[in-house]
Amino acid sequence: MGVRRTRNNHQQGSCHGAATGSSRGIRENGFSLIEVLVALGILAIIVLGIVGLFTHSMAVNASGFDYAKLASVGRQVLENIQSRNFNDPALAATASAQWQNSVPDGMEVIYSIQDYAITDFSQVRGTGPNPPPWPTPTGVIKANLKKITIRVRSKHDFLKGRREFVVTALKTPSGRNSGGSGLGGAGQGGGGP
Repeated sequence: MGVRRTRNNHQQGSCHGAATGSSRGIRENGFSLIEVLVALGILAIIVLGIVGLFTHSMAVNASGFDYAKLASVGRQVLENIQSRNFNDPALAATASAQWQNSVPDGMEVIYSIQDYAITDFSQVRGTGPNPPPWPTPTGVIKANLKKITIRVRSKHDFLKGRREFVVTALKTPSGRNSGGSGLGGAGQGGGGP
């Protein structure tokens, strides 16, 4: 019986300990309301930071799409102008004019064409920050080079920053065109610099 009594005492002590331990076990296995609120606060701060990144990346993505669209419209207008005959009335020298053909909504295309009379390639070479102006046609010398400048602007106000694409190209009577690096066969010099 003594053994049993010891065993009962042990079991009673362990029951008492289990009751005390069980209340501790609940406290250790669960979270208090304050701990949950602190965790939710930290999670909210992290989520708000990530949402800010998403909105910024959406604006950057829309900006890149807008620039790509500007470049595409600029190339289309340039190809249309370059495909015309050198003496086409649409290619008459103009200070600036608005392009009306197939311009998407939210875009504005302004182009200018300048005539030049180049007799020697050295006339178009300039050094320094202010190179001399190219010679313009006179009554005797006709234009043999056209400088075409196209400006495509975005009218979308929701995008930040300047939205403008500018391209300049040269056109010669022979039909050989240059992207601005040389005369493309005009005058005696031919080729680029």
